[in-house]
Amino acid sequence: MRYCVTGLRLAMGVLAVLPIGVHGAAKAEMRVASLNLCTDEILLRVADPSQVASVTWLSRDENSSSVSALARHVPVNHGTAEEILMQQVDLVLAGDLSARHAVNLLRRLGKSVMVLPAAVTSATIAEQIIAVSRAIGRAENGTDLVARMTTQLAEIVSPDGRLPRPKALIVNPNGFTTGAGTLADAILKAAGFENLAVRLGRADYHRLPIETIVTSGADILILNADRDGPPALATELLRHPAFAHAYARAQVVILPSRHWTCGFAMAEAVEYLTRLRRTLQSRSAAP
Repeated sequence: MRYCVTGLRLAMGVLAVLPIGVHGAAKAEMRVASLNLCTDEILLRVADPSQVASVTWLSRDENSSSVSALARHVPVNHGTAEEILMQQVDLVLAGDLSARHAVNLLRRLGKSVMVLPAAVTSATIAEQIIAVSRAIGRAENGTDLVARMTTQLAEIVSPDGRLPRPKALIVNPNGFTTGAGTLADAILKAAGFENLAVRLGRADYHRLPIETIVTSGADILILNADRDGPPALATELLRHPAFAHAYARAQVVILPSRHWTCGFAMAEAVEYLTRLRRTLQSRSAAP
């Protein structure tokens, strides 16, 4: 059995009906700027480099971005309308939860802005790739990218439903976890894990007390920050003595945020976690 990619195939099937999202026909060589890390990742993957006016500075961070190598070859911005206005762009890409002041100002000044919501499924990611690539006159690049993603996910073997799913808990800086309705939850399910945050009744992003984390019964703790990294208030929880108790019984894995934030490294994350899940299940089945 293979990982289900029905959603991605459906997304490819809506090529003919997805709106472009901007006024007027797409220009083959239009100049585009991005104000959001996830729209950075779409733009850098489907556009010709000559079309990219700028992407956010975050896209150059290899821990946060899956396109850091590509981002080094284009200008960057810091999410301000002033920077974008100086770049004489035809289209601005943005997320619905970031750079809102810049987006509102750019719209008032007559700039075309395409705002994309956070993608929480592979199908949504595919739809957004198709929409952006059509809007900038690079529809073929978007179709090719979605096809590659579909193939990658299809090659990952699905978990055996007869075996119990290992319990996983994602622990981000400041003790935040990711529950139902998130891309991280979708990745855990695809890899055959039970997301303990869902069992705890958490949806979206919630902060967990350290007592809850330690007593959660997780088989695997997935950290979005290195507990051995430089001291910081956000990661101080990872150095708490009580955490040693959790480390003693659970396997600890560090996965960079690029796997969870935008979904373009989803196949890589699912494949890695699938191998880890098989190892845990083999250990539990051993006499």
